[in-house]
Amino acid sequence: MSNVLTPIDMTKVESAIRDIRSSWKKTTDAILETAETLYNYKLSAEWGQIEEELDSRNIIKKSVQKFLVGIAQNPTLMNAKYRDNLPPHYNSLYHLSRIGSDKLETLINKGDITSATQLDESRQFHEKYSKKKSSGKVTKRATTKILIEIALTTNRGAKGIGDTALDVLQRKFPDSVITVKSIK
Repeated sequence: MSNVLTPIDMTKVESAIRDIRSSWKKTTDAILETAETLYNYKLSAEWGQIEEELDSRNIIKKSVQKFLVGIAQNPTLMNAKYRDNLPPHYNSLYHLSRIGSDKLETLINKGDITSATQLDESRQFHEKYSKKKSSGKVTKRATTKILIEIALTTNRGAKGIGDTALDVLQRKFPDSVITVKSIK
């Protein structure tokens, strides 16, 4: 009995590659859609309860929710034109989200970051290009501080309003350090 090799139908191979690639890319789309949905709900007064329920019902743990919200705050990751170049792993996307948007765009456009980028590579990019990267040297930079005061007429929903304000400011000014203090 001899082993007879069957000729490979490359049309079937190409069709399978297209189908699998399309299915696999849905993972990235779903991660980014979930990230954006969580971020939008995080801006609501009900966020604390939503966050607790997702965690307690074992839908999405709080730590994963934080990763996804971080992903949603990076405009480059949320830009549809880059989706085909992003890895389909929320952990990898989170590490990439910690890189400044302009630098991340450059890395994607150069082909350094692709859909095949693995978690360890994403971590390395994060360490190398992170917005909060520390060189070990302490350098004094000139800063300007501003105070924004929001006077609420009621305590009801104050935390949600404060969280919303913080999220909007962090999204608008991603390279700035923003702190919120509750005063009575």
